[in-house]
Amino acid sequence: MSKVRKVAIIGIGAIAGMHARALGDIPSVKLVAGSCRNQEKGQKFAQQFNCQWYADYEKMLDEQKPDMVTICTPSGAHLEPMLAAAKRGIHVLCEKPLEITTDRVDQMIAAAKQYGILLGGFFQADTNPSSAPFTTPSPRTAWAPWPPSTPTSPGGAKIPTTPQPLEGKLKYDGGGA
Repeated sequence: MSKVRKVAIIGIGAIAGMHARALGDIPSVKLVAGSCRNQEKGQKFAQQFNCQWYADYEKMLDEQKPDMVTICTPSGAHLEPMLAAAKRGIHVLCEKPLEITTDRVDQMIAAAKQYGILLGGFFQADTNPSSAPFTTPSPRTAWAPWPPSTPTSPGGAKIPTTPQPLEGKLKYDGGGA
């Protein structure tokens, strides 16, 4: 039997439940913890996914010592938890976009190289037919069957099948860029 890898989730907002369910489907992975600043939401998440909750992700990283984290914080808040994980030698999978400026993405890439960790990103729309002209699989690309064969998410929400306009805020989304 293969080694069970410990995984933690930083930022347990909207997408984190999907991450937790996906991790639960992998026999060689155990979700050990999730972090967010809201105690009520954190305790509910921990109970639902049978893991620990932390208000402070750095404390979570130090105490749980996961092999990998998934970062599910708002888009403009990926760099800091990524750096915290990298400095501890913890591999990172990050929600899209990796960050909101090329400078912040460059810092993430440099930290991954410096600390010898793997840094990856979730780009679910890459498998959407409307994205085909903009994506080219590489030998290092891992493809997942998403979206599913039905046009709804596991939670029942409709999944857009055509590109949607972005109306982000500058602080977390680069102004929708």
